[in-house]
Amino acid sequence: MTEDDRPVSRAHAGVVTRLLAACVDAAVVVAVTVSLDLAAAGIRFVWSPVGFRWPRPSPGVAVAVVLVVAVVYLTVGWSIAGHTYGARLLGLRVLTGRYLPVGLVRSLLRAIVCVAFPVGLLWSGISATRRSLQDIVLRTVVVYELRETVEIRVPRPRRSVGEDRPSTAQPSTLLSLFWSSWATIG
Repeated sequence: MTEDDRPVSRAHAGVVTRLLAACVDAAVVVAVTVSLDLAAAGIRFVWSPVGFRWPRPSPGVAVAVVLVVAVVYLTVGWSIAGHTYGARLLGLRVLTGRYLPVGLVRSLLRAIVCVAFPVGLLWSGISATRRSLQDIVLRTVVVYELRETVEIRVPRPRRSVGEDRPSTAQPSTLLSLFWSSWATIG
């Protein structure tokens, strides 16, 4: 079963889970933006090591770069995988209102609306259907992914042939085993 074939629940994700995913995604966007800044500085240094000065973009340019990185990150995540890194960590998936994968255009529009109006996410805490304003406008839903249950078998500890199991032994037998082992140690 591939990642895209995973079953999804029809239960819409709540505001707390979505806010936590958004915080993780914000951290990823900041990390990517800092990496881009370091890469630009590295290219500038390689190009002219003698006259190197650390790039100092204006606040407007810095904010624009962060917003563009956020829109690209969200668009790519939602259109390709159906979730971003933060949503993946918390088991969320973005789908259309008919529970189908979100396409590139709708992902781009949703990313622009989410970046331009992030407060709209809080509406999912008030809404009876747990849909944010972005979900209502663009006809999307954020649902929980169903995880596969994996059965893990833990082998029982090996016992000697004549050894009693502690769970079946009487308290007096356990006490005598303790005192005999204590006597051999001391």
